[in-house]
Amino acid sequence: MDNRQRDYIIIGSGAGGSTVARGTSKRKKQIFVIERGPETAKMGKPLASTQFYDGNHITLKMLHSREGVGVVRAFIGGGSTIVSVVTELRCLESEIRELGIDLAKDFTEVEQELHVGPNFPRLYSNGSRAMIEAGNDLGYSLNPMPKFIDASKCRKCGQCVFGCVHGAKWTAVQYLNEAVADGAEVSYKHQSHEGACLREESAWGSSR
Repeated sequence: MDNRQRDYIIIGSGAGGSTVARGTSKRKKQIFVIERGPETAKMGKPLASTQFYDGNHITLKMLHSREGVGVVRAFIGGGSTIVSVVTELRCLESEIRELGIDLAKDFTEVEQELHVGPNFPRLYSNGSRAMIEAGNDLGYSLNPMPKFIDASKCRKCGQCVFGCVHGAKWTAVQYLNEAVADGAEVSYKHQSHEGACLREESAWGSSR
């Protein structure tokens, strides 16, 4: 990082960081995004994912906090959206509304922007079809899980958690690219002190 002054420095290029970078760069602010992982990596296979998954790259086991909670993170441009399973559900909408905050319009705007839609029948697995049939037999109507996915590009490979090589799902890289187009700068491969602390805690936690 050089000595030039920026309006904002954003740590991380995942869903949160890329969204903030995109929004602020559109307002002609000088943005500098710092990302711990690489810009791109090979995707689609478990072994390739060791390039960006946070964990033991020899045993392929995830890290754990001191309290024993499993920590799954992807350090790469786009963050953990790269390895998400593209499911979209509105969370705590009614609970937040009880506090006087109505997010319905915000949810709708996000869903439209990410092209969220139902999981198309072509993409149903045999297990999903069996559950739907069983539900119908019992008198229940099972609705497909909404996804932010381009069904025409999905190949049903089942490797979403290792990164989509077909470009079928939305990732934060799209927002990040928009931010860069508006003048934002992104610097990759920055090691964080927080990550080192987590690994130290994980080592202690796994030995107890």
